[in-house]
Amino acid sequence: MSAIYSGEHGKAWENSRIKIYGWINTGFNLSTSNKQYGNAPASYYIQPNSVQLDQMALYVERLPDTVQNDHFDWGFRLT
Repeated sequence: MSAIYSGEHGKAWENSRIKIYGWINTGFNLSTSNKQYGNAPASYYIQPNSVQLDQMALYVERLPDTVQNDHFDWGFRLT
């Protein structure tokens, strides 16, 4: 969010209280096998000598302001 907040419309993003975050997790293996699917079924990584995406998550959320009591506030979370 620091990169977004420092951009051209950064103040508007900060005032909206919308947060965008997530992660990417990759893995790789080195194998003496050079055949496609050569590691199956003995290994999680069935493609030998490759980099593979394990998981990717992206969240967009706006948390409601639950402390105030003078107006209705809303929130959401997209995963």
